[in-house]
Amino acid sequence: MQESVIVQELNGNEAGSNPSYLVRCVQGIGGALQTVTRLIGKLLDAAYDRLIIEYMLKNSIVGIGPFFPPVLFPHLKVLEDNWETIRDEVVALRSKNPFPLLQDVEPSQTWEKNGNWETLLLRVYNIDIEENMNELPSLAKLLRGLNDVPTAMISLLKPGAHIAPHCGYYNGVLLYH
Repeated sequence: MQESVIVQELNGNEAGSNPSYLVRCVQGIGGALQTVTRLIGKLLDAAYDRLIIEYMLKNSIVGIGPFFPPVLFPHLKVLEDNWETIRDEVVALRSKNPFPLLQDVEPSQTWEKNGNWETLLLRVYNIDIEENMNELPSLAKLLRGLNDVPTAMISLLKPGAHIAPHCGYYNGVLLYH
C-alpha cells in the first residue's frame, strides 16, 4: 500500500517540485530495506548458531552436560593444588584497587547488572594480558604452563551478589571454577 502511494505521488507534481520529498521517500524505502536485512541476518545467525551448537554437542570430547568431573582435566589440578597461593595473590592485589566490573569488561553480559561482579582478565584467546599477569606472578607462572587454557580471568562476587541462571553457547568453551 505505501509503495503504491509513493509511486502515485512520484508521478504527480509534488515530487518534481519538491526534491526533499523525493529524498524522504527514498529514505523510507532504505529504512524498510534495512529492517528486512536485519531480520534476515538474525534468522541466518540463529540458524548458523543452531548448526554450530548441534555440531559441538555431537562432537564434544567431554560429552553433554552442565558439569564435568575434574578427573577429565587432570592437568588443571595444578590450579587446585595452589589455590591458597592464588587466593593470597588475588587478595593482596584486590586490596590495592577494585577490579573492573564485569559489565564494563563485557557489556553484552546480562547475568549480573548491579555492579557486584568484578573481573580481571589474565588471558584472552591465548593472548596474555601482561600488565595483569605481572601483578599475579605465581598464578601467571601456572597459567603459562597450561597451553590449552585460552582464556583466564579472576572473578570476584561481592557479598549478596546474585547471578541470574545462564548457560554458555556450546560445549566448545568449558569453564573451570
